[in-house]
This record gives sequence, structure tokens and C-alpha cells, in this order.
Amino acid sequence: MKVYLSGIGVLGPGLTDWLQAKKILRREIPYINDDIVFSPDGLLSSRERRRVGKTTFLSLAVAKQACDFSGIAPNILPTVFVASAGDLENLHYLCDTLANKNESDRRLSPTKFHNSVHNASAGYWAIATHCQQKMNCVSGGSFSVAVGFVEAVCQVLAEKQSVLLVIYDASALPPLDNAYPVKTSFASAWVLQPELTENSIASITLTVEKIMAISTINISELEKMRLNNPSAQVLPILHALATQSAPVNLPLNTTQHLNLDVSLL
Repeated sequence: MKVYLSGIGVLGPGLTDWLQAKKILRREIPYINDDIVFSPDGLLSSRERRRVGKTTFLSLAVAKQACDFSGIAPNILPTVFVASAGDLENLHYLCDTLANKNESDRRLSPTKFHNSVHNASAGYWAIATHCQQKMNCVSGGSFSVAVGFVEAVCQVLAEKQSVLLVIYDASALPPLDNAYPVKTSFASAWVLQPELTENSIASITLTVEKIMAISTINISELEKMRLNNPSAQVLPILHALATQSAPVNLPLNTTQHLNLDVSLL
């Protein structure tokens, strides 16, 4: 399965966008572990910004980056949102509130409960961009990145139209961070197209094969990030885009992996 990449967004500790991340991956500039600024400028109204948490901010910010990079209006793009665990910040709030010893203190905020659903980010993206295209929200636990790419690429090829793929996980708070391996926040977004266009920057060919060694990244700080967030499994793909390195292997399930062969254009 072959598609073309025309837009990309990246956000994580020390990574502000694709152009800056590419320089780090090429070792042209050093990696500096700076905090993420959770603020998708110009997307949400002040009222909506007060309602959402860092998971939604993270996903919307990279989605906007990818659309801006591609030059395609976000309101015409079908979208696939991928998160391995949903909004862990809200999950922490729900669990903490419901576990309160005092019954009178177990009342949940309707807004926070509303934002706890897995497709909350997709809903806010539709509000922000006035997008009425189809939106799929998928999760595959630690296999989410590969599952998301398969879902998006199948949609691109079946419908013969561009698709925005958004992959994100925001860090969990204690004690959830001991139960689920999201120690840091990371997100990326990809505008995938069925045919070569003047805005295409690379082709990506997907094949499913028997399980092999999973791809890593040879920059220690970024490898730690990859291990501490399921959505950061895209880092070897980003490295391949930056350096035209070998094909990338990602876990798809317990017996298969997804091979992504990236060719720069």
C-alpha cells in the first residue's frame, strides 16, 4: 500500500514543529528538553480553550501544523484520530473524584465527563475548523501507531482522497503513570494523499510482515521519549524522513509488524 505525504506536524518536549525536529534528527542542532506549550493558537475560542485539557490541545496543535504545511484546508480533510489511551488527564480526575471517601465530594464536572470520551479531540477539531468530513477515532494500545497508519492508508486508497492522520498521547499523572506507560506527551500529524502532487515531500509504502526487530532511534533523548509514549513510536519514521534511512518496523500485533518504507521526493 503506497501513499504520498504532503504535510506533517510534530510536538513534544523539545520538539516544536517538523522543521525544527528535522534539524535535531539530522544532528544539525542539539536536542534541548524544553516543556511543551499547550496552545493551538487561533483554533479555539476563549470559551472552548477553558473547557479542554492538554490532550486536546496537543492533538489540535499538530493537526493544524500538518494542514498548514500541506496547504490543504482542514475543513475538507477526513481525519483519523489515534490515541493509545484517550485523555489520561481527565481519567485521573474521574478516578480521583469517584474514589473520594466522602460521597458528597464524588460529583463529577459535566464538562470534564464530556471531555473524557475517546473522540473528544475529534469533536473539538470539527468545531475549530468547521469540518463536516468523516472522522474515525481508533486505539490499539501499544500498537496504536501501526493500527492508525493502516486505518488511514486504507481509507486514502479506498476512497481515493487525502486523509489527515493525528496520533497523540498526553502524559499521565501519578498513580496512573505507573499503570500505563505514558511518561511524557507527544503528538504527530500526517496529511496522506493517494497520488503524487506538487506538495508531496515523500512516499510511504506499507507492508505487513512477520514480527521482526522493532525500529529504534539512535539519539538517546529521543529513544527515551519513544519508550515513554506509545505515540512516539513514530520517531523512527520521522528520522527516516529526515535522513532517508532504512525502512521502519512498528509493532502491529503480537505476531506481525508494519513495515514503512519512506522515500523522499
